[in-house]
Amino acid sequence: MAAKVKLTKLKRLIIIFGSKGGIGKTAYARFLLSEFARLNLEYSAYDADKENPDLYRYYKDIGTGVKLVDFLAVDGAGKVLEEMSDLAPDIILLDLPAASGDGTRSIFEQFALLETAQELGYRITLVCVINTDNAVLGSIKTMAQFCGDKIDYAIVRNKCWSKDNTFEMWDNSQLKPQILSEFKGMEIEMAALDPSAFLALSKNKTPYHLADKETVGFAPSLLVKGFLIGSRAGFEQAKVYWGIE
Repeated sequence: MAAKVKLTKLKRLIIIFGSKGGIGKTAYARFLLSEFARLNLEYSAYDADKENPDLYRYYKDIGTGVKLVDFLAVDGAGKVLEEMSDLAPDIILLDLPAASGDGTRSIFEQFALLETAQELGYRITLVCVINTDNAVLGSIKTMAQFCGDKIDYAIVRNKCWSKDNTFEMWDNSQLKPQILSEFKGMEIEMAALDPSAFLALSKNKTPYHLADKETVGFAPSLLVKGFLIGSRAGFEQAKVYWGIE
């Protein structure tokens, strides 16, 4: 049993965001839920990816579970906000579909989400997983232009795409200093996980934190262990963004 974790007074709505499919967006959402489970945190989680709801498949029976919701539709977003108001969980995690910048911004506008979240006692964390593609800049820029410094930005450098941690398009962009300096955002790393370990996890839809030699095999379990340890430094660095003091 993990020691009791102290939460911040300000609740968190964590939105997982990515420019396109396969970038590692849901892989990081799965990592966050595994860390929350490891720390015995209570949370509400939603999977808004209708085509490939992997967060739901892997974590629907873990902790407080995961609900399927179409957040980019008015009815779906309204349901999430109603539960935010009625249940008021300390942490809400929402995994969005890929390439949903315009749709997300529309929902933010229609529900006055920046103001609504603040009124309900929440600060929004936008988790932006990046690769080496230029498309990532447009998606982040769409949200940054609308939200400015009213939210927090966690830029996740997915080392599956660049083992030497070189992300030239992002590193050389004008957007990077704006996010990190002007908006006080943060860069963190997600370690690379070998494809063989991903495959072993997928066979029984095993969450990262439950991977052992019985569920995924000895070698894959060690690869997952290395991935978790390698990614945990970034998790700790940004813990206030997850609502952890």
